Amino acid sequence: MKQYENSEIIPSIFFLGNLKMKDVLNTVVKTVKIASKRLIDIKKQGYETNYKTEKDPVTTADLEVNRILETELRTSFPDFGWLSEETQDNNIRLRKQFVWLVDPIDGTREFVANIPEYTISVALIKEKSPVLGVVLNPSTNELFTTIKGEGVWLNGKRIKANHKPEDKLVLIVSRTDINMGLTKPFASFTKI
Repeated sequence: MKQYENSEIIPSIFFLGNLKMKDVLNTVVKTVKIASKRLIDIKKQGYETNYKTEKDPVTTADLEVNRILETELRTSFPDFGWLSEETQDNNIRLRKQFVWLVDPIDGTREFVANIPEYTISVALIKEKSPVLGVVLNPSTNELFTTIKGEGVWLNGKRIKANHKPEDKLVLIVSRTDINMGLTKPFASFTKI
């Protein structure tokens, strides 16, 4: 296996044939930024909102972002499977070594309410384990990226957790999750 110079020594799990995971990450970041620009345009122009269930909205913006992500990522990586919140599931993905896991607008309720707490979220799963992730908040332009074993980056700067193992657990959740009571099981041992 070829060794890369300096900081580009990547464990063998992170090679896809001749393709490095950093190249995959760059493709995902480029794609997510394209989708984000389109999402901002749609937000300005207007969009339609429908409901999957009584409290679960889906917008034409969700569907357009999903279309961009799916088209670009499946064209760039045709052998990878696909699982998205806004796409009909296809069990073919279960036979793939790599699968894209996508939420085109994570926080659609916040998007609809014009609360700047929604993101475009993409992960790459290898044999049921996440190996790459990209999360972009179009409202704040915060771009979080990671490759398994390589740390987490915010807008190109490495970030790290600053808690100690003995620190109390802190959960950061959406208003919707609190209103739906999803945090109640954690109330006895954390502040929300």
